[in-house]
Amino acid sequence: MAQHYGENVAKNVEQTRVTVVSTAWAPLVARSGENPLPHRTHLRIQVKAAVGASVALEYANGVISTNPTTRQQQVTFTAPTAPAGNSFIVAGNSAHVEPLGDNVQVYGRLVNKKGSTAGSASVIVTEYA
Repeated sequence: MAQHYGENVAKNVEQTRVTVVSTAWAPLVARSGENPLPHRTHLRIQVKAAVGASVALEYANGVISTNPTTRQQQVTFTAPTAPAGNSFIVAGNSAHVEPLGDNVQVYGRLVNKKGSTAGSASVIVTEYA
């Protein structure tokens, strides 16, 4: 974050829709199947779900390793295995902003509150770098 000292605007933004279900944790990244946006400083999520449906959030710190052949650094993340009960919950049809760098991966999972039977929810993920 020190590299952005004095800079309060994003130089790069990526956004996509991620579908989350109640049976598995899904990585909330703007580029499908990839790691967070390089040099990310903030993450905004907007949950679009049926009434009573929410999204649980879990966080994973990246493990940095160096490829011995290319000498490039790689970051790998391990998806959470915990149930959603102890997670931070974002209500359906709301937005949330996190000041997170690219070494933290956020995962989402659908949580149905009383009376809700939603099978999935959409999360609009916007990453700022």
